[in-house]
Amino acid sequence: SWGKDWRSHFQVDIVNGAPGHELKFDGRNLVGSYLRVGLEKEGTWRTYKLRQDFVSADKVQMEDDITASVVVPRQQISGLPEKEFDAHPCLKISQNCEWRLFQRPDEAIHPGFDKQTEKDMSSM
Repeated sequence: SWGKDWRSHFQVDIVNGAPGHELKFDGRNLVGSYLRVGLEKEGTWRTYKLRQDFVSADKVQMEDDITASVVVPRQQISGLPEKEFDAHPCLKISQNCEWRLFQRPDEAIHPGFDKQTEKDMSSM
């Protein structure tokens, strides 16, 4: 029952003499987690807000792999053990090809998004 006094419950800190960018509710930081999934037709990010109780998993990555894969009909692969793969009409073949490709930071695929990476890559 805040009535018309709802604004007094929300604040931001003053940083270097200007309002900051973290919204607070009754003195507690409001933290939102968002997921970016691709781009809209206009070039803006498709952004979705995650639930407040969402906790992302940590990925344990031993190497920075780039893998090429293809799915083929099982009958086109010779030399398979008999009956071991009969339940699978298709099989996926994967090969690590990291050594063939230059790896760039993920955001470098969007022109203008990571200007430092673009500058570094163009000077190679």
